Amino acid sequence: EERFYSLINPKMPIPKIVKRLTGLSDDELKDAPKIEQVMPKILNFIADSVLVSHNTIADVRFLKHFALTVCRRQVKNFFLCTHLLGGKLLVNIPDRSLRGINTHLGLEVTKGHRAEDDAQMTVALFKHVLQELQRHGVTTIADAIRLQGDIESITKIGWAIDNRQLQELPTCPGVVRLFDRERKLVFKASYLNLNRDVRELAQCRNLPRAISRSVLRSYSLKTKPFPNLFSAMLWEQLPEGEQLNKGELGYQRNLATLYFQPQDDMVKIAVGEIPTDAEQAFGPIVNENRRSLTKILAEIATIFGKKANRQGLLLPRENALLVEFFLRNELAKRRAELEKKRSGRFSEFVRAIFLNRDTQNDIDQLQMLQLPNKKMSPLLDVCGLLVVSSYTKSSWQIYPIVHAQPVACFTTSKDWQSFLRASNRQLVLHRHLSNLHKQKHPPVSQQNRGRINATLWSIFTANNTFISLKDLKKKL
Repeated sequence: EERFYSLINPKMPIPKIVKRLTGLSDDELKDAPKIEQVMPKILNFIADSVLVSHNTIADVRFLKHFALTVCRRQVKNFFLCTHLLGGKLLVNIPDRSLRGINTHLGLEVTKGHRAEDDAQMTVALFKHVLQELQRHGVTTIADAIRLQGDIESITKIGWAIDNRQLQELPTCPGVVRLFDRERKLVFKASYLNLNRDVRELAQCRNLPRAISRSVLRSYSLKTKPFPNLFSAMLWEQLPEGEQLNKGELGYQRNLATLYFQPQDDMVKIAVGEIPTDAEQAFGPIVNENRRSLTKILAEIATIFGKKANRQGLLLPRENALLVEFFLRNELAKRRAELEKKRSGRFSEFVRAIFLNRDTQNDIDQLQMLQLPNKKMSPLLDVCGLLVVSSYTKSSWQIYPIVHAQPVACFTTSKDWQSFLRASNRQLVLHRHLSNLHKQKHPPVSQQNRGRINATLWSIFTANNTFISLKDLKKKL
């Protein structure tokens, strides 16, 4: 077997921590060759071999740096990491260090912490890992690389799914589900054009790292076509069928909002997508207004003697209610109605807030704030009809929306306005939706959160037609 081992003169005093770890001294290294002498030999030794070590990413980073700075060469070797692979194959080992794993498994453990000693321990561990890989049906280097989950390496070897299968995908909207080598669901998402968008997904360009990792270790896929993107987005949220593993991700379209989320006796107000348990959310917020709203949150915090942070602003419930009235542009109206003694419309809680002298100054200061959006809609109150064309333009899907969620779906091959005018459907739908809208919407749950976000995104961002409850009364 070939071996290469060399000490290197670092051209600087050895740090104390390195001395403790390795037992090396400055005297031992003063006559050792420098990196400029050793690096060419290292590169010749490894050539284009697959590299194996423990915590390989740090080792490869070192090799790449000195190969480039000293030899003007790039290290493009694939590698297998016993630490990453051990995390997937060797469970219930408390100490994940090289020495800790070998000790736990009863493998070779050397006395020192030198490169040669560590290499011997890594060989012993790697032989054990190879046995585990075979036991799990992983028989190729490419499959082992996908299993260890290193994004850079997986990107280089590419998707395991056959490109011919991608080319045969339909060009309609739909949902794609990706499965790992054990046929567990690792990714689920809706797309406008399955053929185009899934092939683009396979390139893993501009994707968050967590999504890239799930996508790149996929071995098979299933697709489900739909007449439009919105219906695909709704099906994507259904809990039936295959479930994503814990820690896996889907790719969802969400609307940025200013949401209100109760936390014990307080209410959190923050900018972001609508979370579980949210009582209300205002928006929509376009990207250029996010910074302005964050600044306004800080000003609101000052009014109530609080301080906002990156997570948002935490206020007592009575203060949060005033902020909600401000966003609805109802502060002056509510105060005027109470001054006219038309207080029967209000609960005791609201009446007490407005009649409290200490809050009058807070109300005045809130009214002086300028919102970046001229109108902030209460999104969980959204009610009306969402009209979506099928991708073939041959039919329309009409979704009655109540509290930002679809409650039904009508499909027509006629012009959608004619469909609504026929048999007095427009009037009937208006009456029905008005009755449902009067009911108080429940807090956002884990089950309906995805449907709400999908609906709001389709209303405010996608190129669809939305008829509000108010406009539904008018002649179409």
